[in-house]
Amino acid sequence: MRGPAHFALIGVFAALATSAQAQPPCRTVHGRMSVWNGAPAVRIAVTGAHHVLGVAHRAGDPEETPDLPASLLKKLTSAGLGAAVAGDFIVCPVVKARPGRIELVRVVGADRLSIRRER
Repeated sequence: MRGPAHFALIGVFAALATSAQAQPPCRTVHGRMSVWNGAPAVRIAVTGAHHVLGVAHRAGDPEETPDLPASLLKKLTSAGLGAAVAGDFIVCPVVKARPGRIELVRVVGADRLSIRRER
């Protein structure tokens, strides 16, 4: 016999499935990653677009380390101030993008990286 608890569980599973589907998939963007003043401190200026992605911090990290692969974090810190790391970045959205706002992302991979001096 199906009671209210049965229908409540169906509702919970339907909500979870909908929220999982609502999250946009990861994508590859070409751009320049650099350190900025403000939050988020690490940002990616997407080449060919007037769009900036902000790199979210690792969850629960009191040091507020950007959510980047270790090799990319090392390359970014070795580049120093006034430099950018250019390349292809695989990014996954953290929250739904809103027009006119910086989109928060996690960087899960990168390829074809080079260090460039900012002007």
